Amino acid sequence: MTTGEFLAIVVGLLVGSVAVWLLISKIQKHSVSPTLDAEGFQDNDESWSEVLGVSPEASSEEIRSAYENKLAELVERSPRILTQQELAIGKHSRDRLEAAYRSATQ
Repeated sequence: MTTGEFLAIVVGLLVGSVAVWLLISKIQKHSVSPTLDAEGFQDNDESWSEVLGVSPEASSEEIRSAYENKLAELVERSPRILTQQELAIGKHSRDRLEAAYRSATQ
């Protein structure tokens, strides 16, 4: 192997490594990882009644029905194959619904 070939291999490896590092950095910046408080809501988030789409004075039956309907909507919108970001968004949506239902039924 000549010196020129060796340098070409080293430069190729360096360029490839930098390209992979840049792609990974870009993916990490766009990943979704919401942080939730103890009740399952983010700061400046909607109240449980807004998440479920009912009034704060709704009956327990209305709350349960709204929760089940919203959960069914999530399931219907979910395609069979999901990216990691779509999985995170779906999990966040479900966590919000469950937190809203827990808050409403306490």
